[in-house]
Amino acid sequence: MADFRLGRLKFNWRGDWAAGTAYVIDDIVKFGANTYVAIANHTSVSSAAQWYATDAGSWQLHTEGIYNTGDWAAATFYKLNDIAKYGNVLYRTTTPHLSTSTFDSAKFAAYLDGLKFEDTWDSATEYQKGDIVTYGGYSYVALTTSIAIQPNNGIGNQWDILTTGFKVVGNWDSTTTYKPGDVVLLGGNSYVSKTTNINKSPDTNTSDWDFVVGGFTWKGTWDVGTVYYPGDAVNRNSNSYICVAQSTGNAPETDTLGTYWNSLAEGASANVLTTSGDILYQAGAGPARLAIGTENKVLTVDASGYPSWKESHVTHKVYYVTPEGKDTNPGNSITTAWRTVRHAVDNVTGPATIYVKAGTYNEILPMRVPEGVGIVGDNLRTSRIQARAGEPSSVVKLSLAQVPDAQYRVLGSTITSGDGAKTGEVIDVRGGGGEIYVQTDGFENNKTADAYNLLTSNTQFLVKETLAQAANGGVAITSPPGGDASVFESKLAGLVQDITANLGYGGNDRVYDTVDDWITTNYWNGNEAEVVSILAYLIPLAKDVINNTTITVIGTHGLGQVKNDTITDISTVSGNATCVVQDAAITTLVGVATTGLGSGLGSVTRDANQNLWTVSDTYEAGATDIGITSVTPINNENLTMWMLGSTTMLKDMVMDGMVGFVPSNSDPKDLNTATIQGVYVRLDPNSPIKRSPYVSNCSCFGATGIGAVIDGDVHAKWDNTANFTPTDATYNPSTGDLDLELGAGHGLTSGSSITLAQASITFTCTKNGNASNHAYPRVTDPAFGKELVITSHSDTNIVVNVGVAAPADQYGHTFVSAATNAVVFDNRSNKTMVFDSWTQIHEDGGVGFWCTNKAGAEIVSCFTYYCHISYSSTRGGRIRSLAGNSSWGTYGIVSSGFDTNETTLDGTIDGLSLEYDEATIVAGAQDSIWLNEERVVGLTSGAVGEIISVQAGVSKILFRPFKGNFVQGETIDGQTSGVQGSLLSNADYLGGQNGFVLALTGRTSAPVPGGSVEFVTGAGGAGEEPFTFVIANSSYTAPTGRGNLTVTRGLLGSSAAIHQGLELITRYQYGGASNLSSAVNNTTETTIYVNSISGFSIGAYCIVDDEMMAITSFPTATSLEVTRGQEGTNAATHTSGTSVRAIEIKSVDQTDTLRDLTAASTVIRITDASGFNNNDYIKINSEFMQITNAQTDTTGTALVVLAAEKPTRTFDGQNYKIRYGYSQVRLTGHDFLDLGTGNKLQTNWPGDPLVDPAPGNEVTEDFPGRVFFVSTDQDGNFTVGRYFKVNQATGSTTLNASSFDLSGLSSLRLGSIGAQLGESITEFSSDVTLSANSNQKVPTQRAVKTYIDDNRTTKGYVFWAGSV
Repeated sequence: MADFRLGRLKFNWRGDWAAGTAYVIDDIVKFGANTYVAIANHTSVSSAAQWYATDAGSWQLHTEGIYNTGDWAAATFYKLNDIAKYGNVLYRTTTPHLSTSTFDSAKFAAYLDGLKFEDTWDSATEYQKGDIVTYGGYSYVALTTSIAIQPNNGIGNQWDILTTGFKVVGNWDSTTTYKPGDVVLLGGNSYVSKTTNINKSPDTNTSDWDFVVGGFTWKGTWDVGTVYYPGDAVNRNSNSYICVAQSTGNAPETDTLGTYWNSLAEGASANVLTTSGDILYQAGAGPARLAIGTENKVLTVDASGYPSWKESHVTHKVYYVTPEGKDTNPGNSITTAWRTVRHAVDNVTGPATIYVKAGTYNEILPMRVPEGVGIVGDNLRTSRIQARAGEPSSVVKLSLAQVPDAQYRVLGSTITSGDGAKTGEVIDVRGGGGEIYVQTDGFENNKTADAYNLLTSNTQFLVKETLAQAANGGVAITSPPGGDASVFESKLAGLVQDITANLGYGGNDRVYDTVDDWITTNYWNGNEAEVVSILAYLIPLAKDVINNTTITVIGTHGLGQVKNDTITDISTVSGNATCVVQDAAITTLVGVATTGLGSGLGSVTRDANQNLWTVSDTYEAGATDIGITSVTPINNENLTMWMLGSTTMLKDMVMDGMVGFVPSNSDPKDLNTATIQGVYVRLDPNSPIKRSPYVSNCSCFGATGIGAVIDGDVHAKWDNTANFTPTDATYNPSTGDLDLELGAGHGLTSGSSITLAQASITFTCTKNGNASNHAYPRVTDPAFGKELVITSHSDTNIVVNVGVAAPADQYGHTFVSAATNAVVFDNRSNKTMVFDSWTQIHEDGGVGFWCTNKAGAEIVSCFTYYCHISYSSTRGGRIRSLAGNSSWGTYGIVSSGFDTNETTLDGTIDGLSLEYDEATIVAGAQDSIWLNEERVVGLTSGAVGEIISVQAGVSKILFRPFKGNFVQGETIDGQTSGVQGSLLSNADYLGGQNGFVLALTGRTSAPVPGGSVEFVTGAGGAGEEPFTFVIANSSYTAPTGRGNLTVTRGLLGSSAAIHQGLELITRYQYGGASNLSSAVNNTTETTIYVNSISGFSIGAYCIVDDEMMAITSFPTATSLEVTRGQEGTNAATHTSGTSVRAIEIKSVDQTDTLRDLTAASTVIRITDASGFNNNDYIKINSEFMQITNAQTDTTGTALVVLAAEKPTRTFDGQNYKIRYGYSQVRLTGHDFLDLGTGNKLQTNWPGDPLVDPAPGNEVTEDFPGRVFFVSTDQDGNFTVGRYFKVNQATGSTTLNASSFDLSGLSSLRLGSIGAQLGESITEFSSDVTLSANSNQKVPTQRAVKTYIDDNRTTKGYVFWAGSV
């Protein structure tokens, strides 16, 4: 019987089994999913893994269950009935075990199946049972665990189809692998893949594809190179077609059988759209085609109501430059503006206006403004033009080994190298002619010129074809800036233009700058590699273009290659001798772009040197070329900014950055010897000025620049006119055209102008049957006195329009003749510029305006600051200025020199002057004062003179001294008028001419007012005069037959002696010569023997040595009977062979002398020079002389009135020169401010100047240069020239009393304004008695002296020299 124990009637729950624990019977534990009851007392083992092998016998299953352990994991002990999830299945543990790294399905039993969507099948993924994947359009479920088993290949084993379906994957692609269920579009149809396949076209591979649905795909305009598939729809001409079978190159309109194409829709056959961008519109008669417009045109409606293309916001001959512009643009609207002003002036012809919008423009210089072109900025603060500093301009200086002849250095002319390969234009000549400044905007040789022109003509073609070929090669811009693929076309066009410019003119700066801008702005933003790849297609195309090789075009752009038929197609030349240098240049220039885009420009050197000349070249100078010692590029800032032609204008802009002026070391005021660099404005040497260039409302800034240089020598080649005599003429009365035949090589061109001399061309007319001649133009004709523009020309003819004849007068004309020089071509240049409101600031001492070499300038409201010289006129230049200023700086106005090419009017001073005492005048019977041209005699000295002019206002006589010397205080008597008067009793009574009126010999007419008279200093400083004087008026007296005899003195035994004037002259007329045939051995022989008696006369004379003999007869044909020792000569012996001179006529008292003669005088002034001949003998008193030259006056005498008084005296016969080309500056309302204080630093504005002002620097006259001015200065000094000044601050007035005319004044009071100091003077009295005793009369010097002399003993005073 079993034991029965109290307290053991229930189980004891112990929880989860634990290792190493004492258990007793009836203890219940949970182990795994089950509960167990202990059937034996024991201590449990140390680990659960040992339980089944060791402890299981001590336990009896109590209840069975399951336990979810989650996802299966390795190295885990699984107990009986543990549930683990592996894959998509829950497994129950059937065999307890410690799991390894691999799931052991034998130790588990499937408990519950499940599914999991794993997305698209992947060959690298391990799939477990229940995994669902998509593959193609199907979905599959895994049956087992597998890896790399493609679902459609493992059906029934590893995989089973879950669902079938479609997956749309887009257009079919031959390189894509397709799976079952993939749906593609090919052509217009859709297909579904049944297999896994690649490169199996759906339309032809039915085993791999099923047709789903048909449709259309619009492919645009049919293209010969495109593969089309069924369902593709295209347009061709005005029709559309649907592809029915795969096709390449089969034109739809030619497929009449419908093999490849069926018609979809037909358009109007008469309105075929042929080019991309064509527009079809409804016209009155039906549909019509509007061809694609060109770049920058907009679509609008014309006057007929139909669409048309027109320029966008374009006004004729108006152009724009903006900072955002591109030089590849047409420039004719604000949206298509150019980028640089240089490009604008290089590409515009006048008349035109170029608007430069607000911005800063760094330019390559010089900029040459064509005739009739105006440059207008936004305003003088915002449109800034400045030199591209530090970079070479397009000008180089050629220093030559010797100075070439003038014809090979003419400004504006084209010069060449000795081999003719290089050219340039002369824009300046310095260094005495040995430094030639040449603008090198020319090509190195013809190949370069041809390459440049071909690239220019093909720019757009190259752009389009490069992109087409790149696209054909699979290269394109994937994400262009701004999303606009067309933007690359304009960028590429700009680059091609840059390449073209650098190829033609040298350097790489244009390409470099463009690429640098791309890099700086990150313009391509990740597309750099594509751009580089596209540029690779440009190189061979560009080379084909410059070699004139035909390009096979693949693009559909519609553009064709432009070729030059005068250049050989290189592909036809044996050996293909290409333009190697130019080809290499293209590779190099494109390489700059590709290098920059690939790795940056760090390895590329920017080269702006356009210098094509080297010292290896020679300078063409005629028979012998001249070596070039150096070639110096001129930087932009040292050159000239603007070169202005006729009718040009600069307006509303600021200019900046010109430097380089250096004053002369020898004379800081002389610009002719200074260093002239950094000029803002000059004349263009190849544009003669008909209407002055005009600079208005501008300003310029810089350190040492020069505002304007107006140099007349720049246009010296235009100084002459040309005349032509037509040899034939044809007049068309219905058009007005006159065709004139002038002969080959006339040199006139269209656009130039000629004039026709009055009545110079003679025609007959059918109006009267050609019965009479008619000369044209008549005064009443429209062409009379007018400039006629040449409308066309050939080598021999020109055509001008002289006006259409009235309808009733349109008759035929037949040429008869033309007067000599009937056609006048006057292309002379005015050599002028006009300036208005131009402010110049040259902070370190530049120059404002320099007018030289007979050029002219008009300057209004122009201000200069800190200039070394403000205004300067040299070598005959002329400046007229109104309301200007010269602020600070060193010198204000400088005028010096004269036109060195002018032929002066030369002569001598005629006579002296006498000053008389007006109070001693005694009138004659008829006259109250002496007469011009009468003789006056000194009653004391006996001197005789001839009056040239009586200057009664200043008690002076200009006279010619004939005889003797007048003495102080003597009475002179007029031989015609009977007037007498006394000369002054002081040293002033006689002397050279001075004052306002002078007498000049050597004139053929009265000098024109305005001329400047220079007096040439004589020996020993006689007549020295540092100033020149302007002629205000003049009169003229013609020659009267007087003349000069140049003689050899003291002949025929006489001695040179002193002779008074008015001595009579006996003339012995020379008749020829023979020789003694035998000696005259004594003084008594009366027969002399000669070789011939020809030329001798009985009753006349002969001369042998110093003896004159009278001829009484001719004993023989070789002998003379003579009376010896005649006319005061002495008989003497004579040797055989001595010359015997014949005297034919003796004329006693033929004339008289008009000057006293010294013993050394060799020129005799005589009353009548007619009848005297060279070799004649003359006798004055007892002195014989022989004439070497007899000259009758051909010039007369001029009286000139000077604008200013000449204070110093001339001497009789002093040489003078009259010039009209003297330098001149005329200033009205000019302001001077602290001249002499120097540059901006020294001026110290707004503080006080660091250097004191120098008022003497305001005006500098280097005579004959003159400055005529009305000015004020910083101290309130109002100045009128050199003679009058008013200090407005103090009221004091300074005047040159010698030039002050008191005529018309009734009184003179000192301080008459305001204080009225002292008495009012009404008379300067000559009363020697001082009888009036008046406070209103001031005695003259003579009145005072006479009064004292007459009264000095009256009061009991005795005056002794030195004592009383």
